[in-house]
Amino acid sequence: MQLLSPTTEAPPVAACAREVLDAAPILIWYVRLHMRRHRKGLSIPQFRALVKIRNEPAASLSAVAEHLGGSLPTASRTVATLVAKGLASRAPCTRDRRQCALTLTPRGRRIVENALAATQAQMEAELSGLSPAQRATVREAMALLLTAFDRAKRRHTTAHASIAAPVSARRTARSAAPAIVLS
Repeated sequence: MQLLSPTTEAPPVAACAREVLDAAPILIWYVRLHMRRHRKGLSIPQFRALVKIRNEPAASLSAVAEHLGGSLPTASRTVATLVAKGLASRAPCTRDRRQCALTLTPRGRRIVENALAATQAQMEAELSGLSPAQRATVREAMALLLTAFDRAKRRHTTAHASIAAPVSARRTARSAAPAIVLS
């Protein structure tokens, strides 16, 4: 039997989109499972709010509410609890006096960073079964997806300047720590 020679044609965009759609749910499940194991007694909405604030320095209450899929009053109560626990702080927003800028305290940052480190260690164990070439391919694909979907997010959120900042700018603001998009 003669093997077909590999094609150099790129797969159709629809096939690429389907592969991403098929892979995303299991990746989201995996990250959420391991991140939530390290939430230190916080409710899931409280932990997700911490992650949002970590990923978006000076996040607004509206941004947290949108991330949680809840109302402003619910997000306000969640953030108030985080502030009372010493995990987050509020400061007046420099762009809009009617809003506040949310930041993590060192204690809040430690909770998120420890959860991230533990989740990364679990992922490393899973990815260790791949060859070095396969791991390089995964890294290249993730960089491409990050670029494509960061552009899409910026187009979607142009009304919110802090959300629309490119990933590279947000990473610089967080001392080049990896972004967590799933919580």
